[in-house]
Amino acid sequence: MATPDDFDVAAPAVAVAETADRALYRRGVLLVLCSALTLSLNGLIFRMVDDASAWQVLFYRSSALAVAMTCLFSLRHRARAVAEFRRAGRSALLAGPLLGVAGVCFIQALNHTTVANTLFTASSVPLFAAVFAWVFLGERVGRATWIAIGVALCGIGVMVLDGIGSGTLLGNILALTTAVLFASFVVTLRAMRHVDMLAAVIVSALVSSSIGGFMAADFVISTRDLLMLLAWGGLLSCLGHSLFTAASRHVPAADLTLIGMSEMVIGPFWVWLVIDETPAGLSLLGGAIVASALIGWSLSRRKSAAS
Repeated sequence: MATPDDFDVAAPAVAVAETADRALYRRGVLLVLCSALTLSLNGLIFRMVDDASAWQVLFYRSSALAVAMTCLFSLRHRARAVAEFRRAGRSALLAGPLLGVAGVCFIQALNHTTVANTLFTASSVPLFAAVFAWVFLGERVGRATWIAIGVALCGIGVMVLDGIGSGTLLGNILALTTAVLFASFVVTLRAMRHVDMLAAVIVSALVSSSIGGFMAADFVISTRDLLMLLAWGGLLSCLGHSLFTAASRHVPAADLTLIGMSEMVIGPFWVWLVIDETPAGLSLLGGAIVASALIGWSLSRRKSAAS
């Protein structure tokens, strides 16, 4: 039978563990926000491409990402790189194609509708991630998170209506498919967080590069486009995916994707600021609803952490 002294010893240990968990969670949130800020430039870079087709963009960007992630993985694990890749094994082979095909759908969505519609529609990721994590991982989803997801979905619905009316429904469908696939990828990351899932990002880049290369009519693009796409994949995408993968070790799937929604809000702003691509009124309304959901959820989390 436990004695009072046992509880006196155990209580501080539990408090220390909870403090450490909160610190790791805060670190994870910071990593997600940095990832979102980096990846929010995706739409702008795509719009700045001069002549390359969407399939050529996919091929060169993904090829650069594959090379950069392989170098990063090798530097991280050095002599154990091959062993660590094998350790990721089936998890990387499952998660990689999910992210790879999501990347294909994302690029094609940008090609068929505005950056705002693409990003705002793709911001439904948290709903799918929360449901998948609840079903497959048993991760608890708080009431505030569910409310935020519900409000965000209302915003998505407004933008889908805009897509139907403006003839960009295909782009919205591709963006929604991106959300489902990316949410599945996130849940797989959470399930296998004991291994280095950068291996999955390498597999994803190889998958999307192969699809882009197969579908492209040719590989001839301008030097400007080539340099831009290599920098996009080898620098920006590599950094963004690395930060997101690291964050997945410490942040639940629903929270991970909901925080990542900040990318969907910031991305259209860059496109409007630099090349003056202005979303339709309904898209702006839907984006405002999504942003409100994210802000409300963040305030709720802060209040809960303070109490």
